[in-house]
Amino acid sequence: MSRGRTIHQTLWPDSAPEFSNIANLWPEDMVNEMLDLVWDGFDRLHQEKLCRIDFTEDYEQVERSLTELHSIEIQTLWAQRTGGFAAYIQVHESWDWESRSSAGAIPPSVDIGFVLREPNNRIRFPVEAKLLETPARTAPYTKDLTDKYLAGKGAVFTTKGALVGYLRSGKPSEVFPEIEQALEITLSISGHFDPRPHRLSFHERSKEVLKPGVPTNFECHWMIMGLS
Repeated sequence: MSRGRTIHQTLWPDSAPEFSNIANLWPEDMVNEMLDLVWDGFDRLHQEKLCRIDFTEDYEQVERSLTELHSIEIQTLWAQRTGGFAAYIQVHESWDWESRSSAGAIPPSVDIGFVLREPNNRIRFPVEAKLLETPARTAPYTKDLTDKYLAGKGAVFTTKGALVGYLRSGKPSEVFPEIEQALEITLSISGHFDPRPHRLSFHERSKEVLKPGVPTNFECHWMIMGLS
């Protein structure tokens, strides 16, 4: 089914010059600043709210509840630290307009998206989040890399993205060997985030799944946040 233009594509057409400079639009210091907000927002959420939750209970909608509460804390910290003036803004359930399947279809969304304020709101840094019951049950988590980011969805206009894992039971450090085995990759320690349970992996995407001019290299941040 054919797709027309969205309002976003009209305001920021594919010919906009920033689309030819994607690799430089998310510098390392900005990415570190955003992911510091993700970590610190979770720390505050855990200290003030999640410490009162018994995660052995069978709650409904756990993953959606966590991402919404987490986003609220991130937005609060963002406002406090930047005074509302920053190159980006965090948006909960940020729409991925580029990956909609048809004209009337609801587009997929990114759980905790950072939207570039200037010069182009179509450009977003994705942070997907998944609930992990145990360190060994990583399949839904790793699929966000293989079936989404590396497939050109969710991370359309960026060479970087992050995956948050809310670990219900077990040690965060036990998740990383499971990821390495499942994906047959080697994870690297991030100097900026050490000693947090935060790792990096580096990948190549196929040009066929990317917009013209978007580099094929991709850097993934793996962030494991313990609930217990």
